[in-house]
Amino acid sequence: TDGVPLAGAHRGPGRGGELVVDARRCRDALPAQVRTPRMALAVARLVLAQRRGRPIEAGPIYAAARSAASAAALDAARIDVASCPADLLLIAGADDRMWDSAPAAREIRAARGRTAGLILPACGHGPGGPAEAAGLILGGTEAGNEAGGRRAAQVTRAWIEERHPLLRDGQGQ
Repeated sequence: TDGVPLAGAHRGPGRGGELVVDARRCRDALPAQVRTPRMALAVARLVLAQRRGRPIEAGPIYAAARSAASAAALDAARIDVASCPADLLLIAGADDRMWDSAPAAREIRAARGRTAGLILPACGHGPGGPAEAAGLILGGTEAGNEAGGRRAAQVTRAWIEERHPLLRDGQGQ
């Protein structure tokens, strides 16, 4: 992050010029539509973690932005999967720390037919992947993500075989 200006972070009056993150400065750097104390605090925490070389948790930023957005903005951002004619398989980690994937999967499944869902316990953003990668906290535990990846692969394979004639008859192997 050296050389990249981060909103609200500055060397402050603390001991030895330590890093100070001012939530008000973070708030003022945000677009007006999401300029709330909750969003400012989430951004300040993200900036501080980044500057200290710690992994970043994007979930609080997502949640704060969502809570600050108007109903019209949320509706405009919503992807219309209800009108999708295809069957859907939704797989989400119960401990996704990037965004609210499990509640979103439940909401989508409840809103439309032809949708299967799998919520994986102790699993984060990427079933089968690490709990943390590329400086981002993805959630879950290593064991939960590993088990979730195996379960997601099994369910996906069975779901596809059920719908694809060549695989269902064992000809596509």
